[in-house]
Amino acid sequence: MAGLRKVAAAGVVLGWAVAAVCVPKDEFYGGGVTILTDNDLSNSPKKGSAALLLHKLTAYDDADKACKLLGESLWSPEAATFADGLNSSLSYQVHQGVFPRAQLFWVSWGAGGGGGGGGCRAVDTAGVVASDVDCAGRRLPALCTQSAPVLDYRSNNNHTEFVVNHAAGGGGLVYKGFRDFFVWKFRGVRYAATPTRFEHARPYVPTAADRAAPVPALDAAGECLQRPGQVPGGGAEDCLFMNIWTPYLPPSPGGPGKKDDDGTDTPVPRLKPVMFYIHGGGFVEGGYTNFNTDGTMLASRGDVVVVALNYRLGSLGWLAFADGVHRGNYGLSDIIQGLHWVRDNIRHFGGDPARVTIFGESAGGMLVRALLASPKAAGLFVAAAIQSGPSGRAPPPLGSAAGYASPAVAHAFLGARLLARLGCDADPDPVACMRRLDGRAIIDADPEAILTVNDGEYLVAPTLRLNGSAPSFASDVVVMTGFNRDESGVDFPTAPAGDLRTLLAGMQLPFLADVADKVLASPEFGIPANPSEREKQDAVVRVVTDALYACSEQATVYSATRPGPSAAFKAVYAYRFNRTYSPAGYTTPGCSSNAPEFEDYYKCHAGEQMIVFGTWPRRGLPDRDGRDLVFTRAVVDQWAAFARALDPNPDRAYLRARGYWSTLARVEAQEPWARADLAAGGGEEEDARRIRLLQHQSRMDGYVGLGRCRVLGMPLTWLESR
Repeated sequence: MAGLRKVAAAGVVLGWAVAAVCVPKDEFYGGGVTILTDNDLSNSPKKGSAALLLHKLTAYDDADKACKLLGESLWSPEAATFADGLNSSLSYQVHQGVFPRAQLFWVSWGAGGGGGGGGCRAVDTAGVVASDVDCAGRRLPALCTQSAPVLDYRSNNNHTEFVVNHAAGGGGLVYKGFRDFFVWKFRGVRYAATPTRFEHARPYVPTAADRAAPVPALDAAGECLQRPGQVPGGGAEDCLFMNIWTPYLPPSPGGPGKKDDDGTDTPVPRLKPVMFYIHGGGFVEGGYTNFNTDGTMLASRGDVVVVALNYRLGSLGWLAFADGVHRGNYGLSDIIQGLHWVRDNIRHFGGDPARVTIFGESAGGMLVRALLASPKAAGLFVAAAIQSGPSGRAPPPLGSAAGYASPAVAHAFLGARLLARLGCDADPDPVACMRRLDGRAIIDADPEAILTVNDGEYLVAPTLRLNGSAPSFASDVVVMTGFNRDESGVDFPTAPAGDLRTLLAGMQLPFLADVADKVLASPEFGIPANPSEREKQDAVVRVVTDALYACSEQATVYSATRPGPSAAFKAVYAYRFNRTYSPAGYTTPGCSSNAPEFEDYYKCHAGEQMIVFGTWPRRGLPDRDGRDLVFTRAVVDQWAAFARALDPNPDRAYLRARGYWSTLARVEAQEPWARADLAAGGGEEEDARRIRLLQHQSRMDGYVGLGRCRVLGMPLTWLESR
């Protein structure tokens, strides 16, 4: 039959789709398949509003068989309403140039069966049904039903019936993933070899066993070893896995322009932008299965491929020895190896290796900053977003969270202490001694023996140079950077005990000891002599947020956008979140509000996670004031636009094609998000509006708290002296 090829099913899978419920004997060579959804992020789409688009041009009977191999049937105009979602989904295919506006797609016959004259039915991009299309003579793409469920956010989903065996990766690998209502998912994909303790990451080389049968990618394998907490089981050392979410699976082995049997091209979309997420957790905890940063909604609504990965944590990821060989940065090497895997393989999952955006939050944001400074990462991404990555004051030996110690300093400051605790300090081969120990014993002894180091290989300078004083490895990268207004609100659920001076000058906040008296005396902070409990709480939240985040983020924008002989980045966008939605597992009463538009509250650390990923509706959380959903759609659209076009301003024609009317209304009513490096003005007191204030009525804004930053010894030029 045209479009069908018979392949023995005994251990060899070469097609793009096999529904486990069907257990088919043969595989279908497809021209790619797209999940069409009109995703408004509500997590409650209308029944029948989605479909599977089979790009391969086939006769009617072959299209019908292909849908059945997916466990579906041809889409029925009687069973679903075209205007409930397919109108926008097919309009977007036209917008991308995949199909002309007059394109027909095979659909099913109704209950009455075939029509007069032996014709078959097809629908065009406007929803008009033609009932006299030549069944065998015409070759068209097809629309199948999409009956996969809207899955619970906790679902690993190895029980789903909607399994796909997808040929992807070098050496004939096939991955067994699955789909839900919104996207295809491949979980627990190995991107590097099983790590050797205290060695840098190595490429994953598939074994004969890996090639002999589909590689399971239904369950997210364990996170990296850490103390039980955020990851209940505590993880394992064999942990270098990633999750992939994609709305589109290309023709095997991947990429556009695949020739059909008759030599014509299959009409397939351009490969999607890739958003490569690096989780936070203070370098000691977390992983790629965090519910708040699940990539389903971002991939579906944003039409991007989302990747999230594990990297080694704690002393197993960062411990520097004194031997000059084992110098740390093992976790950083993991991430860079993950980027190499994406460069070599992501096209098989619909992603464009030439359009990779890295983004990360908290420690993940710090690692994005490190990747911008790393010669090993140069050329592996075109855009980067730093979300709430602490880069401000830090205790010795660094003085700045944006700094990188030498391996010798890192060992003397942290490594030697850990070796002594574990009895390896006197061993003639400390590395061998540490390798003999159980990994959990190492983590339990000191999980925070962590410093990103200037090792001369992965990092070659004591900080990311922003002022042209050193060569930039990211001069062709577009950067977005920002923070939440009250990051440290989550760290102080109540007013701290005791007086403020003791707190600011004491061991709890050692990075403020040298400025504590100045802070308390300064009118810039305006702290009363006898503050109330709420005034104490507000004061410490403001001081710590400024010292760790706000002042250094603004200094980053200032230095990265100053005119000079060599720019650090290709372009810079900056933001400050003034509306957040804190996750239930990481919040305080002060970080929450039932009416965020009408009452002030702390905009806390991690409060943008569920907004950027569009996940709070999937967690069953409410729209607090009727504005959360509209705001979340806009932010998801902005982050996806940044990955798609290197500009967080969504294209209006794109929004119209997709039916994203609420975001389009905001774009038309609000001023654009301006590039920080093109803002007018100069000088430390400048009024240039470089920062995007992200809130219900978003607008451009200037630097804030410059006087407070000077009191903290952190003027706008602070990073230039590090």
